[in-house]
Amino acid sequence: MKNPPLVRFILLFTLLQVGQAIAQTPFDPSTAALFKGNSSPEPEDLDSTRFTVTSPNPDKPDAAVKKKKQVNAVTADAPSPVAPPTTSPPAPAILAPTSNLAPAEHPSLGDQVKVLILGNDDQIEDFHKQIHPSDRRNNRVEIEVAPTYVYDSSASNYSFRQFTFQSPGLDVNAHVWLTPFFGLQVNYLSTFGATVMSPQAQQMVPLAFQDIEIGLRFRKHFGLQRRSSSLTWGLDFIQQTQQVPSDTVDRVSTSTSGLSLSLQADIPMGLSYSTFLGVELQPELVHSESSNANIHSGGQNEANAIGAWIGGDFIFDRQHQMFWKLHERIEQDVFDGTASTPDPVTNSTPSGVSITNSTTMFSIGYRWGS
Repeated sequence: MKNPPLVRFILLFTLLQVGQAIAQTPFDPSTAALFKGNSSPEPEDLDSTRFTVTSPNPDKPDAAVKKKKQVNAVTADAPSPVAPPTTSPPAPAILAPTSNLAPAEHPSLGDQVKVLILGNDDQIEDFHKQIHPSDRRNNRVEIEVAPTYVYDSSASNYSFRQFTFQSPGLDVNAHVWLTPFFGLQVNYLSTFGATVMSPQAQQMVPLAFQDIEIGLRFRKHFGLQRRSSSLTWGLDFIQQTQQVPSDTVDRVSTSTSGLSLSLQADIPMGLSYSTFLGVELQPELVHSESSNANIHSGGQNEANAIGAWIGGDFIFDRQHQMFWKLHERIEQDVFDGTASTPDPVTNSTPSGVSITNSTTMFSIGYRWGS
């Protein structure tokens, strides 16, 4: 070529134009494989024998390079992790019904009766804590002593059973409160020097009148204040007797016994006075007569009685009170058949003898509580 510099300039200029054209051409991702090849080199390929790693210190190989090779060797030799086998949760066990299960404990009949009568222990304790220390309901024992006037009238169509008498007496009563709601009662009334008229002897003959009551008391309180009212139910066995000398020819000794149901209301009018009133019912009593003269009003009989009373308490403190009481009791006795002895007044022998015995008792007494 005659002008080599010019040729070289033209070739150089041409190459520059081609390179500029390539640089301005947009990159096609589809052609990346032509430049990338089949796969990218792995780290292990970089450490292949085609390359030589030069350590800064020929006598001491690079520690980082050794450590990397050891890690690669361990990783290559380590087994691939195995996923733990998946197990489904165990199915809940189904318990078969058994007949050996212990039954729930229930209070015995004795415990139920105890709670019914005496009350629950917690209830009793709470009651004592809430009432005033001077409240009479804190008393466990109450004893009453009362001089009493007794008037008895017996009306009958048979003269042997028709009479009246009056006498002083003494009434003694004791209450034992096992709880504020339940207690026991014993009452004894007896006359002193009572006499009854004997028509045939035309003189007064001695008569002993006695009334005995033994029973239970159930009390209901309507409040915790000292002025709270209360109701008391009673169930008693009673026995009332009238005894004359066995040689009396125109009088008989009698005895009446049975069960008595009573109800008494206590209504405090203040802290120092309380009113009480009550009623009693004594059905189906057992009534009997005894006489050496063989005097009988008839065969079988039916006896019933009712009673009522009213009174008041003068309250000094929890342990000391005085009271008054007016008590009226009426007993009806009806006999079947004919009387055993002719009536000396009418000179006839009655049948279906009926006796109405009314007893009035008025007492003023003292009550001591503890």
